[in-house]
Amino acid sequence: MCLVAGLLAGCSTFEPEVVACPDISVAEGAEQVMTIGAELEHVVSIRFNGVAAECTPRSDGYAMKMDIGLMLKRLQNDRNKTERVPFDITLAFVDSKDEVVSRYIFSEEAFIGDLEAKSRPIFILRTNVPAETRIVMGLGRAVTTEE
Repeated sequence: MCLVAGLLAGCSTFEPEVVACPDISVAEGAEQVMTIGAELEHVVSIRFNGVAAECTPRSDGYAMKMDIGLMLKRLQNDRNKTERVPFDITLAFVDSKDEVVSRYIFSEEAFIGDLEAKSRPIFILRTNVPAETRIVMGLGRAVTTEE
């Protein structure tokens, strides 16, 4: 019996160290956007509906897995077909001087189903967070002076 227990203990899986993520906030005015659906051209409101993150340390910062919940609401009464809604989320990595060190833009699409007015999708985003930065996120594609 000891032999079996010893062998099983040696087969445990490696779990990476999970640590607290840097602060995550939403930029004022970027927590909700209005957009036009790609299929039916319905007006759709998109807002954040919750964010959870898990980080593991790296030599240059953190590897972050973020679950982002959204709320999509179709404003038209004509809901006979599924609407496809492309969207962007920008993550800005901001240092202690409130300067943007870098950005990550996550582009995806969500759907509002047949006969539905609302959709609550959850997206998984993975990115690296530079050391000594905090995250400021917003719906939409950030416009920078480099573009």
